[in-house]
Amino acid sequence: MIEFAEFCLLVLLGLLVVAVILVSVFFIYSTVFSGFMKRSPFIITTGATYKVMIPEMIAKIEECEKKSDMKTPFNIIDAGCGIATLLLPLAKKFPQHNFVGVEIGIIPYLIAKIRAYGYKNLQILRQDLFTTDFGKFNFIICFLLPKTMQDLFNKCKKDISDKTVFFVNRFKINDLQPSKKIDIGDNFSYIYIYDYLPEKRK
Repeated sequence: MIEFAEFCLLVLLGLLVVAVILVSVFFIYSTVFSGFMKRSPFIITTGATYKVMIPEMIAKIEECEKKSDMKTPFNIIDAGCGIATLLLPLAKKFPQHNFVGVEIGIIPYLIAKIRAYGYKNLQILRQDLFTTDFGKFNFIICFLLPKTMQDLFNKCKKDISDKTVFFVNRFKINDLQPSKKIDIGDNFSYIYIYDYLPEKRK
């Protein structure tokens, strides 16, 4: 007969094995659906980054609302939205603006779609970032790998206006000078805010 301590140890070992399998499946899934790391990886924005990024985005949107040369409602897109972690609080805070999340991975797309149910100002689309028309958007939110970030910027910079604002998590845009750089607190993670103005372009 198995002792209680042995039983608990077996349960813990079983949970560890399951955790390792889930992490492995998640890694394979993220790698495949990111085009083998050529697109945005499925990494959820949480913790300190989330706590800093949301207030910064709210403040920037409110700042732009006061500008007479920016027409409302704003159109705001999260390029690679995952499960809509950033979009939901923004859509709730600003019901007067329009929000779009683009996600290629089927699982995060479905989760985001379900989470967005009931939000009339939030739309979740399953499509590739490089087939998306960014010309109509005032704000573009990105958490992409460095090369993908640069490739996406090169794609959309011909269509966006001088009033477009980028919120970039972690990996910067090399062709732009950030209007603001925020240190998350670990000397590694940064949030960049870019105003696509002529004087900000390198």
